[in-house]
Amino acid sequence: MIGLLKYYIKKRAYIVGIISLILIFIAIIESQDGYVGKYSYSGDTTFSSQNNPIGLYTVFGSILATIVPLFEFNFKMRKVSVDEFYKLPIKREKLYIVKYIIGLLEVLIPMTVFFLFTLIDISLSFHLFKLSYYVIFYLLSIPLLTAIYSIIAFVYSKCNTTYDGLINVGLAQFFVLSIAFIVLEIITNRDECIYLPSSSFCSDYTSYFYIYSPMTRLNVYYSNLMEGTIYESLLKEESFIITLVSIGIFLVLGIVSFILMITLKKYEKSEDSMDISNSWFSYKVMVPTYITVLTAIIAGQGEAITLLLVIIAGYILYAIYRRNFKIKLCDIITSVSCIVGGAILGVLIW
Repeated sequence: MIGLLKYYIKKRAYIVGIISLILIFIAIIESQDGYVGKYSYSGDTTFSSQNNPIGLYTVFGSILATIVPLFEFNFKMRKVSVDEFYKLPIKREKLYIVKYIIGLLEVLIPMTVFFLFTLIDISLSFHLFKLSYYVIFYLLSIPLLTAIYSIIAFVYSKCNTTYDGLINVGLAQFFVLSIAFIVLEIITNRDECIYLPSSSFCSDYTSYFYIYSPMTRLNVYYSNLMEGTIYESLLKEESFIITLVSIGIFLVLGIVSFILMITLKKYEKSEDSMDISNSWFSYKVMVPTYITVLTAIIAGQGEAITLLLVIIAGYILYAIYRRNFKIKLCDIITSVSCIVGGAILGVLIW
């Protein structure tokens, strides 16, 4: 395992180098006009921070954590390549650990290079930033990017074709959000929201529970802290508590995803490659969940036409899943049950 890991590190070093150089180049272009903006109004001159690197860090980190696992685990989508990999004199679980580590390094090393470069560049320039918050943000981002990477790697690796993997990675983006929406609608007192509309639970709380929410929320808080536009006392607000809940959920999901990805590999067969993606962590669970949640939302609004669109979308997803427009009876029964259950749930909520 160590030998294979060293081999991949040497083989992928140039990729990591190229990605790092691209990020540095973008950082240089972005900060070419400095980190402080000078503004004049009615004869008075004011200064304010600009070109905060946290936003770019969040975008680049999220992109890498999404794209890299698609390339690292694409080998199992083709029978020829999966046979070659499984013939290696190494246990399948260890092979996936190696691929996981290599991909994670391809995410974290370029982001660390970007962080160090921008930190040094800001330190040597005229700035108004509180750099300690940038360091804290970076340290907190590492486990969050690892969690995003783990979840996407797990979902993608449980599929048997590239297009199944891409579709299910797309579905996974909002899977937690769909469940959180229903749960929060149940526990939220809608009457209180009429009188306290500013409460986080009455506003767009759903923005805290898609797969990139922990990184984007961290971006919001620490960008403002770094620029000195908010104070630490505001981190005790209700919205920050929801952010902590969101971070906790996705960190746990990241750990569980890694464990399941490694432990379930011994039950997979090389001949499953390019076959129907029949995993419980793909269409089989995601499609019914979305049908139920969307029906519940629509039931509260009473829009029959929208419900028809949900039914059509569900049928198309099942057709893609089965690779045949003649879907199975069990899929029809599941869809009908989800629609009925979602309608009842929607009436109870709304």
